[in-house]
Amino acid sequence: MRKFHTLSELQSKINPNYYSGKGASIYSDFTTYASLGRGLANACANYLLATTNARVLPVGEIGIGNGQFCIDFLSAIGGKAKITYHAYDFSEKMLDELERKNKMFGVDIETHLFDAAKGKNIDERLDYCILNELITDLPTEMVCKKKGELYDVLFTKDLKETKLEKTTKINEKLAKNMPEDYFIPLNIVGLQLLKNLMEKCKHISVFDYGFDEFYLPSDMWNLNAAREYGGQVTTDSNFIFMKNELEKHGLNVKLEKQFEFIDKHSNGKKEKMKNEKEKEIAEDDYFYHLSVSC
Repeated sequence: MRKFHTLSELQSKINPNYYSGKGASIYSDFTTYASLGRGLANACANYLLATTNARVLPVGEIGIGNGQFCIDFLSAIGGKAKITYHAYDFSEKMLDELERKNKMFGVDIETHLFDAAKGKNIDERLDYCILNELITDLPTEMVCKKKGELYDVLFTKDLKETKLEKTTKINEKLAKNMPEDYFIPLNIVGLQLLKNLMEKCKHISVFDYGFDEFYLPSDMWNLNAAREYGGQVTTDSNFIFMKNELEKHGLNVKLEKQFEFIDKHSNGKKEKMKNEKEKEIAEDDYFYHLSVSC
């Protein structure tokens, strides 16, 4: 008999080993826009400088990838502000790689071992915090509404088979506005992380892949609701859910397409795409920027 697991169980078991073991070499398995070019980092730098008059700024990034975003962001800031950059990751290999890169630049970077999935908060107070494609890899509950009742979607380890089981963990009130028959990710761990961070941060930018509407029939949607890339288990950011819950928490929330954000804050400079993979990511409509502030 095949064993079935919740999506959060699979992600909790598989993803930490994947990231901590591979370090920055994950980019041999997949590529993100933040790791490819300076466009996103430049836009974030311009965005920060445009939204504050302060010129001594503590900034953080949680889930630092190969460290390239940090280096590009600090290069874009240049001498326009004094930045203390706090880099958080649960992979010592990732942090070591950033420290190695920083030897060439000598900027003020502080590294912190931090597991975003553990429900704890950072110690530092930040003016601005950036999360690049982190939420989708944190443990996520996958649910499905059938005849008004909410079920957990269970998966085999290879994600090829699913079954439904009556949920006991998820508040049934969340099902009220859900469409029937869809496998729907609830990024509860990611949501709690954002709520925690807003106790320490003035402003957060979340960049991730996800959805703000159900744009396919349920049978097609469900086929790709959970995915495996190079050994990690991932899903989508449910921006409908996160935006609603953050607003209920009394926070100011804005959602826009990632490339709308980049175009708006590029200061009129269009970055040339370096290769076909970057063009492919740039043309994808499902990357978003979620802005959260007090």
